[in-house]
Amino acid sequence: MRFVEDAFRVIRDHSEFLVAYSGGKDSLSIMDLVIQSKPHKVEAFFMYFVPGLACVEERLEWARKRWGIVIHQYPHWAFSKAVAYDVFRLPSPISKTFGEWGLLDVYAWARKGSGIQTIVHGAKKSDSQWRRRSMAAGHNSDGVIYPIAEWSKFQVLAYLRGRNIPIPHSSAGNATGIDLTQPSLLWLYDNHPEDFRKVCEYFPFAEAEIWRRKFYGKETH
Repeated sequence: MRFVEDAFRVIRDHSEFLVAYSGGKDSLSIMDLVIQSKPHKVEAFFMYFVPGLACVEERLEWARKRWGIVIHQYPHWAFSKAVAYDVFRLPSPISKTFGEWGLLDVYAWARKGSGIQTIVHGAKKSDSQWRRRSMAAGHNSDGVIYPIAEWSKFQVLAYLRGRNIPIPHSSAGNATGIDLTQPSLLWLYDNHPEDFRKVCEYFPFAEAEIWRRKFYGKETH
């Protein structure tokens, strides 16, 4: 397949890789492509929104067993913003002093923790206009590469099926990340109620989305 060879051409320019792993279909494809290239060293990092969610840990453990890799974990940058701006929680003194961090901060932590500088990301130009603009801004110069940038969603699905990699069950069918959006919270509540309760320990008013659905129906946004 031509699109697979194009991805390998990007990967073969490097010998050590730090994979941005979410457990979603794009990062599964990237991880498998990198492993197939037989690199000198490969590790991964995962950004969690709330630590210790069973549905997340299951996906990470699956990846460890399939590819035999180390997966570092760091708090998601969106978590810091949710706490700092009291999303789904009462204002508190902690919020006033809680520091925010961004994606580049997480990249720096992951590089320091792994000792690997080249980050491999599963972003695609077809994901969104915002993603296309972000990738066009020259992030390759920052040591981030995008081997499947030109792939479509259907090429990703074809690759996973060809490699016998299960497509993950997730909210909205295309992302496994947990956050405070309505689709994510409803999916978590319906499929992993214990994990939903863990999220509510940090963001107790997240339950409002469940009541909103009960009163007004499933899709309200």
